[in-house]
Amino acid sequence: MRGLKIDGSFAAGIPGDEDGAAIARAIIVLGRTLGLRVVAEGIETHAQAESLKAAGCRIGQGYLLSRPLIAAEFGAYCQRG
Repeated sequence: MRGLKIDGSFAAGIPGDEDGAAIARAIIVLGRTLGLRVVAEGIETHAQAESLKAAGCRIGQGYLLSRPLIAAEFGAYCQRG
């Protein structure tokens, strides 16, 4: 499945940055309309994660979720849930 990524620079100010939040919401709507998976990158706080989730983004990346992993560590990370 193809995807669309919300750049971390837009996520960085969420929830306080209204312009960044508006751009993130527009990307989410565009991605859904086109049938694309939308991924938010640069999630570092629970407030960012909750705001993006409330806007309809279900996939994210960032230090809140995990530090960068090498391929060998990824399988164990997935098994831990």
